[in-house]
Amino acid sequence: MLSRFILFAGVDFYPAGGAEDILGSYASISEAIAELDRHDDLDWFHILDIQTGAIITYGPQFARRSERTVWARDYDLRLGLA
Repeated sequence: MLSRFILFAGVDFYPAGGAEDILGSYASISEAIAELDRHDDLDWFHILDIQTGAIITYGPQFARRSERTVWARDYDLRLGLA
């Protein structure tokens, strides 16, 4: 069964195409970001919230791991997941 958030990511900014880019599904944004941070070679990411349909995309504000971690925790708090 899929968790609420699906993490898509890849290298060189060129997607492999759909399901080929899925790293996994996670119960929270924080879990998805923790998985993303285990990979040093990824240039982009999208996180799909399958409950709301929202797509969270990579942006300059997420360039540093520490900033992604804080942002993810805050996002989870807003959703009542933390």
